[in-house]
Amino acid sequence: MLKKYLVLLVAVIGIFTSRNIPTEYTMQAAQQEQSQRSESLRQLHCLALNIYHEARSESSLGQKAVALVTMNRKMHPAYPDTVCGVVYQARLDKQGEPLLNKCQFSWFCDGKKDTTKNEEKWNEAINVATYVYENYGKIKDVTNGATMYHATYVRPYWKNKFTRTVKIESHVFYK
Repeated sequence: MLKKYLVLLVAVIGIFTSRNIPTEYTMQAAQQEQSQRSESLRQLHCLALNIYHEARSESSLGQKAVALVTMNRKMHPAYPDTVCGVVYQARLDKQGEPLLNKCQFSWFCDGKKDTTKNEEKWNEAINVATYVYENYGKIKDVTNGATMYHATYVRPYWKNKFTRTVKIESHVFYK
């Protein structure tokens, strides 16, 4: 009786293990998933940095608008296809360093340190970034498709070349 039970047990184990995915594939899939998660976190970090430096004094609506412009650029063929690519887009010198005041987002090449000093505002930026990053395309775009904006106290040379879509707090948005 014990022998029949062992034979049956071996047969059942064989059936289940033969249906399992090979170990190499499982490891490869897990590494790929981890790599994708790491890349998503990197993109999310870039978005949060942009929100923090561009709109930390704004309400969550103003911060959301900046995040949406960043995501709109990511989806637009005229801009890089990653959030970090959009955020760090700049004219570069011969050494590959961004030229002073020649970046898409002024904080990146204004000559100041890009550290986040206000923990509360940094956490707000992370929350807004996460919400917009995870829900882009499903949430209402409060900028009406804008890919450009400027602070109200700035008069950029390009503003008449684009269509103004909305003003939210201290930023004017264009597409």
